Amino acid sequence: MEMERVLETPKKINQEFLVEHPRFVTQKLVVRPAEIFRGPRLVLNGEVQPEIEGKFTVTDDIGKETVVRLLYNIVDPVPIIEIDGDQISLVKPFLWYQRVWVGLPLLLIFVGKLFGALLGIVAVLVNIRVFRSDKPLIIRYLRIAWVNIMMALVYFVLASSFMMFINLLRLK
Repeated sequence: MEMERVLETPKKINQEFLVEHPRFVTQKLVVRPAEIFRGPRLVLNGEVQPEIEGKFTVTDDIGKETVVRLLYNIVDPVPIIEIDGDQISLVKPFLWYQRVWVGLPLLLIFVGKLFGALLGIVAVLVNIRVFRSDKPLIIRYLRIAWVNIMMALVYFVLASSFMMFINLLRLK
């Protein structure tokens, strides 16, 4: 039976998410979110579990081996965990207005083509991590606004500098 549920208030421990599942009551099953160059990790009782072909094989409370999968994408560092067909979302998905707020830097694509796209994508990835932090909501929105403004300024400064450099080369 496949079931999906979302933890209403995820139990976060230093950027780790405690997984609540009937097969892991006495053991501490934790998910560490993805990092910049590393995918999410599964930790059982303090030990990082090895991932083999996209699956983790762990021993549950009664000693039975259980297959666990972490379903994630490159955009959101917090995966959905799948245990025996049960999918558990560790965090709530972004609402439409949160997606818009986080994705605003992608507008740099229209202004700056490839260079704007690169800066926009970096800003979006930073924004997602800020939004998934445990800071108060207003602080997260303010930080994302700051990231968006700073990335736009970085774009315009670098683009202006590049254009000045090109013009200097033409004069010679």
